[in-house]
Amino acid sequence: MWRSVGRWVASALTGAPENSSDMFVHSTTERFAQIFGGADSPRQQRLLAVAAEQLQQAAEARAEVVEVTRRGLTRLSLPGGAAFAAVTRLDLSYNRLSELPDGLCMPQLRELVLRGNHLQAADKIAGVLAQTPALTALDLSHNLLRSVDALPFERLPNLIRLSTRHNPLVTLPDALTKLSLLTHLDVGEAVLYSLPAEFGQLTALQALRADYNELSELPPSFGALKALRVLLLDHNRLTTIPQVILECGGLLRLQIGGNMSTSLPCGISRLSQLRILHVSPSNVPHFPEELCQLPALQFLSFSGTKCDQLPEAISQLQCLATLEVRWNCLSELPCSFGALTPSLTKLDASGNIFAAVPPCLTQLTNLQALNLGDNSPRLANADIAQLQQSLPQLQWLYCDAGLLACSANAGAPGGAAVGSDNEASWQFPPSPVVGDNLLLPDGATSLSPHALVDKVMGLVLGAAIGDAIGLATEFMTQAQAHFQYGGGPIDFSDFVRCRHRNRWILGDWTDDTDQMVLILQQLLETGGDVDAKKFALELLRWAREGFSELGDGGGMGIGATVSSVLMHKDYLIAPHQANGAIMRTGVLGVPFFYRTAKVVANTVEIAKVTHADPRCWASCVAVTVACALLLRGITDYQQILAECKAEALKLLPDEESRKEFLFYSQASLKELTLCDQQAIGYTFKAMGAAFHAFSYDDHERAITNLTLEAGDADTNCCVAGALLGCKLGYSQLPSHWLAKLPHRLWLEEQVLQLCGMMLHSS
Repeated sequence: MWRSVGRWVASALTGAPENSSDMFVHSTTERFAQIFGGADSPRQQRLLAVAAEQLQQAAEARAEVVEVTRRGLTRLSLPGGAAFAAVTRLDLSYNRLSELPDGLCMPQLRELVLRGNHLQAADKIAGVLAQTPALTALDLSHNLLRSVDALPFERLPNLIRLSTRHNPLVTLPDALTKLSLLTHLDVGEAVLYSLPAEFGQLTALQALRADYNELSELPPSFGALKALRVLLLDHNRLTTIPQVILECGGLLRLQIGGNMSTSLPCGISRLSQLRILHVSPSNVPHFPEELCQLPALQFLSFSGTKCDQLPEAISQLQCLATLEVRWNCLSELPCSFGALTPSLTKLDASGNIFAAVPPCLTQLTNLQALNLGDNSPRLANADIAQLQQSLPQLQWLYCDAGLLACSANAGAPGGAAVGSDNEASWQFPPSPVVGDNLLLPDGATSLSPHALVDKVMGLVLGAAIGDAIGLATEFMTQAQAHFQYGGGPIDFSDFVRCRHRNRWILGDWTDDTDQMVLILQQLLETGGDVDAKKFALELLRWAREGFSELGDGGGMGIGATVSSVLMHKDYLIAPHQANGAIMRTGVLGVPFFYRTAKVVANTVEIAKVTHADPRCWASCVAVTVACALLLRGITDYQQILAECKAEALKLLPDEESRKEFLFYSQASLKELTLCDQQAIGYTFKAMGAAFHAFSYDDHERAITNLTLEAGDADTNCCVAGALLGCKLGYSQLPSHWLAKLPHRLWLEEQVLQLCGMMLHSS
C-alpha cells in the first residue's frame, strides 16, 4: 500500500514544456524538495543508509529477489562489482526515483518493477536496461514519462510483459513492435493518439490494455494479432469501432465502451469465443441482434444507452451468466427472456422505466442477484414480494424499497454486526502516557462504560468506513455515480478502477481519516491536550512520510487547501492561516466531551492550522459538539441539533454566514447539491451531509446514499460516518465493510487506548 503525494505534486513535477509555467513548476518542485526531503536532506541520507544496508545484506546472501519499496528514496546506491549477479527480481516500486545508478549490472534479472516513482526521462534508466538481456517483465507504470523512445527495446529480446500505464505518453516508438515475444502490454491511462503502424508485428501479444487514451483509430496491421485474447479499448475517441478487431478471432474479453461510436462493427458474431463484452457506456441506440449470436458469451454489459428494448433472440445466449442493462430506456423484457435459465445468475436492470415487474423474471429460477432499483415509475411492493417468492436461489434483491432479505440471503451485503454487547469484549491496550487528565469525572455521562466505548469506536471507525466507501465516487458527477453503481449497494470490490482510485488498495481510507488519526495520536501522546504547533509539525511529517507502520511513502489525496498551506514558506512559524478541516476534527468531540467549552476550543485550535475561515471553524464545532453530546448520553435529536448549532453560530461574524450555516444544517439531500462541481469541497456541504445522515438509523444506507451523490464523496461520507457512527455505535456499523478495512485492527487499538485513558486511571 502507498499513500503517495497527491495530484498537486504530480502536476507540479510534470510541468509544461516551453511555456511560462516552467518557472512555477521549478519553484514548486524546489519547495516540494524542501518539505518532503530533497536528495541531500537528512531524511534522505537516513533512507539511503537503511536501503544500502538492506541491499548489502541481500548481496551477501546472494539473494535472487530484492525488494526496496515505499522508502521515499530519491536515488539509489548499490554495492558494486558482481554482487547482484544472482538477482532475478528487483522491486523498487513506490519510491521517488528519477533515475537508476550507472554501472548497475544484473545479467540474470528477469523482472524489474519501477512502478510509482518519479521517472521523467527514459534515458535515465536506458543504460541499466541495456545490460539486462534476460529481462522478461518491466513495470514502468504510474510514473511521469512523456516518452519511452530512449528505451533499448532492441536489447530486450526476451521481454514478455511491459506496462507503461498511467504515464503521459503521447506516442509509442516503432522499436516496441520488434518485441516478438511480448504477450502482455499495458499502455492504458495515457494520452496516446495512435499506435505504431507496424503494431501487428507483435504476433505473440495475448493481452492489450489501451483504455483511457485518445485513440481515434487502429492501424490496419492490427488484424495480424491472432493470439490476442484480451483487448481493452474503452474510453478512447473511436468514432467507429474498427472492423479490424474482428480479425482477432480468438478474443475472450473485449471492452469498447466509453467511445464515440454509435454502432458496433458489422460481423461481431465472428468473435465466436468471446466470453466478456463491455459496451458500457455507449452511444449505441439499439441492442444489436447480432450480439445474440455470440455462443460463448458469459458476461455482457450494455448499459447507459438509449436502448428501449432487447431482442427476442437474446434467449440464444445460453452461456450468459451476468447481464447488465442498467440505465437504459427499457419498459419491458422480451417474452423469451426466461429461456436464459439455467445460465443467468446475475441481472442488473436498474434505472429503467418498467411499469411493472416483467413477468418473465419469475422464470429465472437460478437467478442469485437482481437489481431493479431506481426504476421510474416505482415498482409495486406486492409485485416485488411475489417475485421474491418465485426465485428460490435469489441471494439479494435490490429495488426502490431498498435491499430485501431473501431466502438464500447468506451471501447478501450486510449481516451480523462485528461489535458485541459483552462489555468484557473490549480489551484496552496500555496507555502511552501516565496521568489522569482524560479520566472521566463522576456524572460525565449517563452511558455505561461499554456503551461509551461503543460510541467512541463507532465515531472513528464510522469515519474510516465512510471515507473508504466514499472514494468510490469521489470527483464523479451524480449521473456517473448512478451509472456505475445504480442505487447500490456498494462494495469495495465494485469500485470503478481509474487513475484516481487506483492509487489506493481496495478498502483503504484516504487522507481524511489519516489526518483524524494524527489528532488521535496527539491526544494519546499528550493525555488529551491539543497543540496547534505540534499538530502542524506532525501534519508536515505525515505528508512527507505517511504512517511508516502501514508501509506508506507519504500522505496521499491531500486537498488543495491543505497542500497550499504545507507549501507556504511560513507554515511552521504561523500555521493559523489559509482557507475542510471538518473531515479530521470529529475525534475532538471525545476528550472532555462533558465540557462543551473545552471541545469548542480544541476544535477551533486544530481547525485553524490549515483553515482560517470562521465558516470552517463553525462547521467543525457543530460536528464535534454533536458527538460530545451523544457521548454524554443525550438521545434527543432536536436538543443535540439546537445545542451544537448554538455553539457554532457564536463563531460566525456576520448575519449572511449565519443564515447560510442554518440553511445547510437542515438542508435536504437535494438542496445540498453535493455534486456541484463548483463547490464540492465547501465545508458547509460536508456538515450538511453529516446532519442529513444523522437522521438515519442505518449506517450503510446513509453512507451509500451520500456516496451516490458523488462530488467530494469521501469527505462527506467521512464526516457523516463519524457523526452517525457515534450515534449508532460500533456494534451497528456494517460488518462486511468493517471486515475489509485493511488497517482496521491498527486503528481500533489506538481508539481503545484513548477509551482506556478515559475509563481507567494510569
